[in-house]
Amino acid sequence: MISLNFTPRELEIVNLVRRGMTNLQIAGQLGIAKNTVKKHLTHVFEAVDNRSELAELADSGLVKL
Repeated sequence: MISLNFTPRELEIVNLVRRGMTNLQIAGQLGIAKNTVKKHLTHVFEAVDNRSELAELADSGLVKL
């Protein structure tokens, strides 16, 4: 079983990933450093393998946005 206990900021980033944004675009949108986005996604990708799987989980409702 995978853990989907994401923080509010991680969920915000997941939503932007789901829209197809790059880490650099996400950083600009949120006004944070690209490395901060990367750090949040590191935690997210402990639960999912890649951006496609993340989008599928979000679309299926397993990740509440």
